[in-house]
Amino acid sequence: MANTKQFELPILELQDKELSQAMQAIINTIFLYRVKGSKIKLVDSTCPAIDVTFLKMANEQGDLSKLHDRIDKELHDYCKSFQRKPGRGRIELTFYYERKRRMFALTTERTVWERWTIPFEILPASKWRSYDQYRKQLAQDLTSVLSTTSEMALETTEHLNDLPKPETVSLYVPDIVEEPFLYELVFPEGQEAVRNWDVLKKLVRVVTQ
Repeated sequence: MANTKQFELPILELQDKELSQAMQAIINTIFLYRVKGSKIKLVDSTCPAIDVTFLKMANEQGDLSKLHDRIDKELHDYCKSFQRKPGRGRIELTFYYERKRRMFALTTERTVWERWTIPFEILPASKWRSYDQYRKQLAQDLTSVLSTTSEMALETTEHLNDLPKPETVSLYVPDIVEEPFLYELVFPEGQEAVRNWDVLKKLVRVVTQ
C-alpha cells in the first residue's frame, strides 16, 4: 500500500480558549470511523464553552481511557502555545502500520496510510461584535466541520480494504479491545507559528515608533 490517503478539513476560526475543545471534538469524530470494533457504544459529549454536542466512543471497557487521556494530554500541551497569541496552525492525525524490515530485525518500517489535516486560525476577540455572537458563530462552524469530517470518513473507505492483514504487521493500538488503528498526532507548526507572529508584532512596533 504505497499511497497515503489525504483529508484536509476546512479552516476553523476561533479564540485560543476554545481551541483544545474544538480539536478534541474533531479528532474524536475521526476515531469513530477508524476503529475495528463493530460494536462500539457511542455517547454524547459536549464542548461546554462552545455549546456543541458530538458523538464519542464510550469507555465501557476502561481501555479507551488510555486513548482519550493520551489525546487530551498532547492537545493540551500544544494548544497552550497559542494562549493569547493569534496565529495560524494545524494538527495532523496520521494512521499507520509497522512492518519489520527483515527477519530478526529490531527496527520497523512505518507506513502512513491515512493523514488528516486540521487547520485553524486563532483570532483576537475584536474579530467578533460580542462574545455571544462569537460563540454562536463558532458553534455553527464547528458543527459544519464535524459534519464534513463524518462525510469524508464514511464516503472514502476503499483504501481500508487494501490494508495488510494484522498477522503480518502491527496495525492496532495495543491493549485496547476496541482496536483503534495505530496513530500519531503531528504538530507541524505550533510554537513556530507563534514565534513568527511575535516577530511580526515586534517589527510593526519598530516601524510605527
